Amino acid sequence: VPLPEGCVKDVARLCLLDAAKKPVPCQFTVLSRWPTSAQGATKGKPDGSIKWVLLDFQADVGASNKAEYVLSMDSHHAAAPTPVKVSDGKFEIGNLKLGIDTHAPGLIQTLSLNGTNLASPANPVQAVLVDGSNRVFRLSRPDAVVVETQGPMRSTVRVSCHFVDDAGKSIFDGKAGGDLRVTAYAGKPYVKLDFTLKNDGWYGYRNEGKKHPRQWLYIKSLRLNVPVAAGSGPVTAEFADQSLAVAPGQRVDMTQWFMYPLGNERGQLDVEFSNMPPHVVGAKMEQEIPGGFHYTWTTNGLMDGAKGKAPGWVRQTGAGSVPVGLAARRFWQNFPMGFSSGPDGLSYVMLPEGECWPRTRQAYEASTYQFEGGRHKTATLLLTLGDEGPDRDHALAVLDAPLFARAPAEWYRDTGAIVPLAVGELTSTDKEQAEAMARYDRLQRAKVNAEFGDSAGVDSLLEMDLWGKVSIRSLQETCPDVFCGFMNYGDLVWSFGYCSLYYEWPYSMLQQYLRLGDREFLDVAEDMVRHRYDIDQYHVEKTEPHLGGFQRYEKGEHGQLERQGKDNQQWEKNPHASHTWNRCLLLHWALTGDPRSLAAAEQNGRAYHRFLYEQNKLGEKTKLPWAEFRVPVWAMENWLA
Repeated sequence: VPLPEGCVKDVARLCLLDAAKKPVPCQFTVLSRWPTSAQGATKGKPDGSIKWVLLDFQADVGASNKAEYVLSMDSHHAAAPTPVKVSDGKFEIGNLKLGIDTHAPGLIQTLSLNGTNLASPANPVQAVLVDGSNRVFRLSRPDAVVVETQGPMRSTVRVSCHFVDDAGKSIFDGKAGGDLRVTAYAGKPYVKLDFTLKNDGWYGYRNEGKKHPRQWLYIKSLRLNVPVAAGSGPVTAEFADQSLAVAPGQRVDMTQWFMYPLGNERGQLDVEFSNMPPHVVGAKMEQEIPGGFHYTWTTNGLMDGAKGKAPGWVRQTGAGSVPVGLAARRFWQNFPMGFSSGPDGLSYVMLPEGECWPRTRQAYEASTYQFEGGRHKTATLLLTLGDEGPDRDHALAVLDAPLFARAPAEWYRDTGAIVPLAVGELTSTDKEQAEAMARYDRLQRAKVNAEFGDSAGVDSLLEMDLWGKVSIRSLQETCPDVFCGFMNYGDLVWSFGYCSLYYEWPYSMLQQYLRLGDREFLDVAEDMVRHRYDIDQYHVEKTEPHLGGFQRYEKGEHGQLERQGKDNQQWEKNPHASHTWNRCLLLHWALTGDPRSLAAAEQNGRAYHRFLYEQNKLGEKTKLPWAEFRVPVWAMENWLA
């Protein structure tokens, strides 16, 4: 929530009240402050009143789907009934305990519920990567453990590791690894896990490759393993709508696949269907080619399958063991994805064996995923523990449609924290102007809800029948082969490939959410921002100053180089200081407190400083190396942001 300049200097003065004016347990975190003076702003050390404050509280929302709370300056506060306690990398929420050990490999070394141990230093929560040469890598001892947020309602600890093989050899001198953010909530029998696959090696751009050669990962599979305390009886795994028995020593795998339609030049492989693996052709489906989504599961060595989209959920129960569940955010949208269950625990399969990226013959025959230098990819999971944990629909709702509190649109405008911002549903006494204002708001809503739009108006009857009204959400449903998938979900297609969310698409979504209040804007913005800070950010700084730390260029195919233009088929175009957009990252940080957004924006800021002062000697030269007025203005605006 933004606060007016000079209003509140200390969060101790803030209190949250429910509709009955009773205090609600709430955690307040200062995200930014107004500068105390022009001199303070120049020094980059604003220490004045609070500009943005993050509220963490648990809300009761009834059947009306609406609940109102009041942010007040009041001395009365309510304590969390079962607060989160965190110290030295150890969480405690009632009977749930979780610990991170810097001296043992893996991500979470101790995990227990009601005294029953699930993980241990010998059997931790661990990521396992198999590369294109069939070498097996696991995450090292933590390189860093950082408490990012600490409070009674919510605490987050980040664990950073790099991949090593059994001989202790790393990938690209330790540049390939993973981050896990563990978030615990007061009184909740679950924790949120944000796992980020990181390749911080060089991309090897055209002007980078001589000094900094290409460091790309080729992966056959990647999974995140969660140990489970074994019981004495049989184990049952619940996948999608299936409850499957897990035999002793066996694992059951469920994977969401997608069959690219014939004739799709973006996705279709140049191979015969008879040579494709079973999950592509379809298992036990009369050998019918399953256009679109289908999922398979393997039980006791036998594969079965079904058409459709599987919910991102698995839960394992067994006699004498603690029931454990895993839910994945936006599961089918990020295909291929999967889960695995066995007596030793659960796995989230981030990259399942048997698929490939990009969609080329070479990648298909090698059965590998290409993950270029400088890219990240984050998966968000909910780890549920015990019988009192949420069921499937509840767990997926927590991830896919979490509750979000929003102030009135006038409040965001009047505080001056977002400039410019006009409130929604603008009116005018001038007939033409009023019509234009209404049409502008309808255009915004049409971006996320096709019902507000006009038909495409294409001359061809075939295309009219095919497209009709469209929105970002409808295109993801009707064209998942283009708008969804491991590398593409969250980005938008245009005539030169993908736009890498240039021209502040996520900012526009957030801005319209604050103006108009439609939840679809927030959901689309969240998906876009995740692509922006993971895939579209060049996460490398020790390289050429005009490349490192900037946003990737707007004309690219996310690594599918065969579709690139003739002049750059061996790489994608260089990142540019003039074509990096980061206000979306900062507004997302202000509204959600997502540390990945802030980290990417700060990386952009350092990149601008290197580019302007190290390469172009700002202050020593009389002009900057740009010919168009718009180009230096874009760069200055985003650097100042």
